[in-house]
Amino acid sequence: MNIKCPNGVLKVSCTALIFFLLTPGKAVLPSNLQKNNSFPANGTVQRGDVDNSGTVDIVDLLSLLKILSGTDPSSHLSDIDGNWDTDVLDLLALIQILGGKVKESTPYYEKEMFCDSSLVRDVDFNKYLHFLLVDTSLISTNYIRFLERDGAPLKDEGLRPVRIRVFRDDGSFTNNGLVRPGFLFVDPDNPGSAPYWDREFGHFDELLINKDFILEQCGLVISLPWIDGREKIGVIYETVGGARVGEIRNDTLRMKLIESATMSPYQLAGHGCPSMLRNVYSFGEVDPLIYDISNINVRIFARDDPSRYEEGGRAFSQIFGLDRDGDGRLDPDNVDYARGLIFFPMLEPFNLPFDSSGNLFNLSDRNSLIYNENDPERLLESHKYTIKLFIE
Repeated sequence: MNIKCPNGVLKVSCTALIFFLLTPGKAVLPSNLQKNNSFPANGTVQRGDVDNSGTVDIVDLLSLLKILSGTDPSSHLSDIDGNWDTDVLDLLALIQILGGKVKESTPYYEKEMFCDSSLVRDVDFNKYLHFLLVDTSLISTNYIRFLERDGAPLKDEGLRPVRIRVFRDDGSFTNNGLVRPGFLFVDPDNPGSAPYWDREFGHFDELLINKDFILEQCGLVISLPWIDGREKIGVIYETVGGARVGEIRNDTLRMKLIESATMSPYQLAGHGCPSMLRNVYSFGEVDPLIYDISNINVRIFARDDPSRYEEGGRAFSQIFGLDRDGDGRLDPDNVDYARGLIFFPMLEPFNLPFDSSGNLFNLSDRNSLIYNENDPERLLESHKYTIKLFIE
C-alpha cells in the first residue's frame, strides 16, 4: 500500500507495517490492549477514535491503515496529530495513544469539525443561492449584518421591500400547464432599458417562504436551497413607501429578475440586477448537542504562507469581520449554525474589508477576481485565502 509521508509516498505492505508496529523495541501495544480491551471515550469526540465508535481501540488502528492505503476515505477523525492531513504521522500518534504514552481522553485541539466542509477557500463561496433584492447602491453602509433585523440600513427606508413574493421557472416543459406565464425584467418599471437584452419569458410557480426560500433577517436577501442551470427566479414586492416592484397583469407575471437562465450573475450585476452574494460560505450543520458552539474557533490563512494568519498585528478573521473582539471565536451574529452558513459582513470581504465603522483595511494582497470573474477555471486559480473552523 502507499502511505502519505511528509516528504513523499512510502510503499509498504500492510503485513509488514503491522509487524513493524508490534515488534518489541519499536512501538509495542500493551498486553491489555492486545486482549481487545479499549479505553472509554467519555462521550466526546476523542483523539484516536478513527471509526467514531466512542472508544479508542485496535479497530481504530485497522481503520487508519485502510485510510492510509486508500481503501477508505479520510475524515477529520483520522487527522490525529492535528496537522490538517492524514499521513503516517497520524499512525505513529495513534500507536502512542494505544501504548498509553498519550492519553486518548485528551480532547481535540484546533481540529476540523466536518472534514472538508469546515475548511473552505475564498473561492468556495455559495454560488446561485443568495440574492440581494435591491441594488447595492441603495444600502447605506459597507458593513452589513445580514442575519440581524436592522443590520442592513437603506439610504431611503421607503424603498425597503415588504410583502415579497418569489416565483420560479424550473425549466421543465412538462408542468407548464400548471403554472403561470410571466416575464422577467431587469427593471420591471422600465422594460427595454437594458442595452442588448430586454426580457426573459417563462412559466412560473410561486415559492413558499420558509419552505422553498428564506428571507434573511436583514430583509434584503433571499436564500434558496439550490438552483440548477435551467432555473429562472423573479420577485414581486411592495416597498415601505407604497411603491410596487412588478405586478400580475391579466394573469401574467411581470417580475424583477433575480436569476436568469441565459445570463451570468456578473452580467446581471452589470445591468443593475440584484446581485448574487459572493460572501456566504457553507461549512456543514452544527448539532449543539454534540458541539459547544461557544468554543467554535475561526482562523483565516494566506495561501502564499499557510502559517500567516494576520497582517499589521490583526488576525485575518478580525480584518474580514468574523471575530471583531479578537478572542478567536466566531462571532454569533455572522453565522447560522442550523444551516451551516457564514455570512461575511461585507460584500467583498477578501477584496474590500470594511470594519463596523466603515473604515477600509489596507489589505496587502486583495482578491478582486472572485467578485467579477465568470470563468470557473480562472476563478479557482484566484484562490488566496483559506477559512478554517475548529473546536478548541
